[in-house]
Amino acid sequence: MFCTPHLKIGNLREEPLEEIVKRGRNNIIYWWLHTRGPAGILGKLGVPLQQYHSICHACSKLMLEHAEDLVRYVQANREAVEQDIMDPTHFKAYLRVLENRREELGRMFGWEEGSAGKPGTRA
Repeated sequence: MFCTPHLKIGNLREEPLEEIVKRGRNNIIYWWLHTRGPAGILGKLGVPLQQYHSICHACSKLMLEHAEDLVRYVQANREAVEQDIMDPTHFKAYLRVLENRREELGRMFGWEEGSAGKPGTRA
């Protein structure tokens, strides 16, 4: 496994989960990983494209071999990273996933049929 101080945001034995989650919300690397994914970030870092067996494989490569490159890149290009995080194409992709999984999500969350999968309309 890997451990990088840039991703460590707390210890449940030392503080409440609520505090740890709040701190994580402000971590730009978390947000970039969420929107771009580890393989996308490796590409931004100039790592030659390769086939990753899974998202975990790409994340391992990023954190084991390129963590310091990642931090330097974010520090030097913070504004570009923030713009990348806010790129509307990411949100469009999320909406497509939600639309494609509407029925499954409705069953999972107990939404009424015909409610168009709106939260708060439970059966």
